[in-house]
Amino acid sequence: MNGWLMDGNLSKEGMTKDLESMKRAGIGSVVFLEVNVGIPRGHVDFLSTEWKDCFKHAVKECERLGIIGLKTNRTSSRNTLAFYKKVGSS
Repeated sequence: MNGWLMDGNLSKEGMTKDLESMKRAGIGSVVFLEVNVGIPRGHVDFLSTEWKDCFKHAVKECERLGIIGLKTNRTSSRNTLAFYKKVGSS
């Protein structure tokens, strides 16, 4: 299942609600994608400290909920993948 982060429109609370809904629906893994789809820009800049905190939160929530996989797309940034590997290994 793809979890679309709409151009900086994200929050820890929103991510928790989305992940809990996905779990209730029987979804066992998610792909974390930051996309720009022509909607009003949100307040969280891509790869900012707040964005990274939200990503870490999503990893912890997936662990709490027993969601098997949280992946990111490989095309958004090598930095994102390096960050994911660092979070996933800690």
